[in-house]
Amino acid sequence: MNSGTHLAPRNPASGCRTRQRLACLMALAVLTAGLAHGQAPPPADPTNNAPVTRAEYEALKAQMEQTRQEMAELRKQKAAATPANADDVNNLKLEIAKLKKDSDQRAEENAAYQDETTKIMKEIKQRSEMAAAGTTKLLITGDAAVGFQAYHNSNSTFSAGVAPRFLWELNDRILFDAAFDISTDSDGANGSKTNFDLTIANVSYIVNDYLIVGAGQFVVPFGQYHTHFDPPWINPLPDDPLVFSSGGLTPSSQLGVFANGAIPIKSTKLVYAVYATNGSTLEPNANNSTNQGSLHFDNSVDQNNNKALGGRIGFMPVPELEMGFSIMHQQVSDKAPTANNPESGSVNNALYAVDMSYRRQFAEIAGTFHIRGEYVWSHTTDFTYTDAAGNPLNFNNNATGGYALVSYRPSMVSNKILRNTEFVFRYDRLDAQQLTTSNTDSKGNPVTVGGQEQRYTLGLDYWFDPRVVLKTAYECDDIAHAGGNPAFVVQIGVGF
Repeated sequence: MNSGTHLAPRNPASGCRTRQRLACLMALAVLTAGLAHGQAPPPADPTNNAPVTRAEYEALKAQMEQTRQEMAELRKQKAAATPANADDVNNLKLEIAKLKKDSDQRAEENAAYQDETTKIMKEIKQRSEMAAAGTTKLLITGDAAVGFQAYHNSNSTFSAGVAPRFLWELNDRILFDAAFDISTDSDGANGSKTNFDLTIANVSYIVNDYLIVGAGQFVVPFGQYHTHFDPPWINPLPDDPLVFSSGGLTPSSQLGVFANGAIPIKSTKLVYAVYATNGSTLEPNANNSTNQGSLHFDNSVDQNNNKALGGRIGFMPVPELEMGFSIMHQQVSDKAPTANNPESGSVNNALYAVDMSYRRQFAEIAGTFHIRGEYVWSHTTDFTYTDAAGNPLNFNNNATGGYALVSYRPSMVSNKILRNTEFVFRYDRLDAQQLTTSNTDSKGNPVTVGGQEQRYTLGLDYWFDPRVVLKTAYECDDIAHAGGNPAFVVQIGVGF
């Protein structure tokens, strides 16, 4: 007889059911753990019928308990956090609305403050400009010249002159310009005197970038010479061309109103000037036939109500080249100055001019080449004078004149002395008024006053500085009915 305990035989169906329950529990645990951690569980393998050990069962049970606790904690945190987060969001919205309101209010305050600050600064600027007028924005400039002249058949002499210029900027738009010439001269009795001539005294207003208007005494923009090349530190020769000199055909400065400016047209430029002045006067002296018919451009007092009208238009296709046309029309006398016919009609004058200037530096000639020229036509109404003896003086009052100037400066060479030297040539002429009297000369020919004068001038300059130049020139002069009058002239021109 066998001893020991006999176990009841295991029911195979019962074991199978136990394994199925454990497999289901394991799948449920895995599914729950995957859901708790936001992961999808792997698909169960229904064909896996391997037996489950005790250790696996205990581990699975512990894992399910931990998963259950974690899910409970998550639900607790979610229930506690949701109302608090909603309140925070509402509070944040209120805070943002408040900040936006405060920002808008500060922006309005800043805008108002900026407007007030701009207004105050503008007032301060205006008061400062008014207080500074004529003092803090004053520029003193000008030019001077000393010279020596030795003319054929006349005494040689030294000369000197200065032309200070005062520029006031009253504000950004209003300018005042004043200048005068001071020079020495002979008093006609072997003595000397000092000449003082007010040449500029005007106020101008800058309307915009293209227009300036003004009034007073100003340099007349007739041609280019007086407005561009007149100063002694710019003019490469010691004297003026005949047509622009004293006794020539053009005015230098006059009293009136003016407007000028420039208009850019793509890469070119159009410059313009218009003006109205007192106009010139006609020499009425019947006792001095050499002056009869000539025009005097100093017009501090006009003789009539008909003002001189004129203007110039220039075109600059490139910066180095300028071409222009000028015109001026004026009534120079209400009456023709005759002794026998004081009621004769008015005398008019018309002036026309063309001008050209071209300056450029060329590498091919290692220097700067400059050429310029101007030509003037003057026509005054024909009339008849009567001299002191009652003789008629028939006057053909047409005159022309002009000049052409060429200069070369080897400004690109290495030698300093040669680089500062300039070679100049000028040809100028003046065909003056023709006055034929009733008197005759010893051969019975009518006496003619006036005529033609032409000059050839060679010049050699040395530039110590862009505003200081030593000029030497020799002039070959030919005057009709008077022979030649050659001269040697030296001048130092200074700009300051």
